[in-house]
Amino acid sequence: MFTTREREILVHLAQGRTSRVIAHLLHLSHHTVETHVRNMRAKSGASSRTQLLAIALGVDAVGPAGPNRG
Repeated sequence: MFTTREREILVHLAQGRTSRVIAHLLHLSHHTVETHVRNMRAKSGASSRTQLLAIALGVDAVGPAGPNRG
């Protein structure tokens, strides 16, 4: 679903890095990183970065949070 560069950026996002830090680490412009994030959100249908990460990690962000829920 995602390109190699998008997956690379996703890993950094999952580690809590900001777009500016990711841009610096990957020698890209901040705008380029934001474009990749926007493209990943569009491809996945995510409405936020948090939802993008949840989708990418296969986390059910809306469903039960533990074995005793639901």
